[in-house]
Amino acid sequence: MAWRGGGASRPGMGTWHGPVTRKTKEKAKARKSRLESQWSASGTPVPGGSRRFPGLLPGPRQARPRLGEDEKCLRPGELRALMDLAAKKAGRERMRGMFGPRWRDYVLLELLASTGLRASEAARLKIEDMVLIAEDPYLRVVGGKSRSGRDVDTVPVPPMLASHLKDWLEHRKIVCEPKDPLFLRTNGQDMDRKDVWETVKRLVRGSGLRSSISPHSFRHFYITELARRPGASPMNVARLARLRSLDLVTRYFHASQLDLRKMVAELPVPSGRGLGRKKRQKKKAPT
Repeated sequence: MAWRGGGASRPGMGTWHGPVTRKTKEKAKARKSRLESQWSASGTPVPGGSRRFPGLLPGPRQARPRLGEDEKCLRPGELRALMDLAAKKAGRERMRGMFGPRWRDYVLLELLASTGLRASEAARLKIEDMVLIAEDPYLRVVGGKSRSGRDVDTVPVPPMLASHLKDWLEHRKIVCEPKDPLFLRTNGQDMDRKDVWETVKRLVRGSGLRSSISPHSFRHFYITELARRPGASPMNVARLARLRSLDLVTRYFHASQLDLRKMVAELPVPSGRGLGRKKRQKKKAPT
């Protein structure tokens, strides 16, 4: 007899699961060989061992596919499709005089695309972090990534987003305090990073876009569009996106083939003067 895991425990001695008979060993060996043959034939992972048969090979762990450089960034057409879907659902609520979770989802998408906030930063926003002045609205982001909780970054807010944030706060049914979070779940609890991911993924599935789009894709879109602006410098882009170094700008920037062609076409390369013009061929007179 042998001592195995599982079953009723005995103090100081592990767990007794009954005697290991020859028949049990043969069953485990046969199942192991059957699974190994299926694994080698199909090339797909096969469920591994169990408590009853502890000696089986576990299935291979599926490696997470690495996204290409073009798949990390949200494209303008994809953002338009997401915003249209969210606006359509939010419009139905507003027609009924409601400003509920659909309107919250629309404002959340607009916030991610217009400010480049990370999912955790957007979920941690408080009402007191919004300074929606008519001339210069901005957000206070407290304790961003790789920063202490005392550090505060200011993020400018476009006027349209500031107007939507005001509407969201004015029509929210729950009484707002300065320390309250900006976004809440439907049950009134605070949202977290996982809730932001689930909101974006739900809208992505509803619009039929590629499944690799995530909240971080909005950050790639934000930094790419900032870098495309005329006169944008890497230092200003890194400051607006709250990046630790200028090297990270190149990681987030995704240039399209159209951008590259425009850059090459606008190079100020003068043509030489000694080449002359191509002589026109004289037309022969009809005979």
